[in-house]
Amino acid sequence: MILDEAVRRQWRADLDPKIQAVRELARTYRAHLLAADGLFAGLAATTGPEHWTADGVHPTPAGHAALAEAWLRLVAGPGLTAARDTGRSACGLQPYEAPALGTDSSRRNRSG
Repeated sequence: MILDEAVRRQWRADLDPKIQAVRELARTYRAHLLAADGLFAGLAATTGPEHWTADGVHPTPAGHAALAEAWLRLVAGPGLTAARDTGRSACGLQPYEAPALGTDSSRRNRSG
């Protein structure tokens, strides 16, 4: 379900001040901020919003991948994202592959 224009305007009227508050906090505390709202607006302009957020809010798998890629670029720079294409990043890290559920390596001691 994509939000109709009237609902979207009402939703944005509530959301935009919150976005501004988060941006101000990020500036104040010099925190990394991934502007997902702008990211998805730019992506949706090229392919349509349904590819990135099926309901206009929650990311699809492609949307999650776009967020992850943008976060890596933000915090680690472009070298780390090269791992996706080459199998190894500029800093020598290999892409993480989570163990399959039910394998011995997925049953780590979670007590600390």
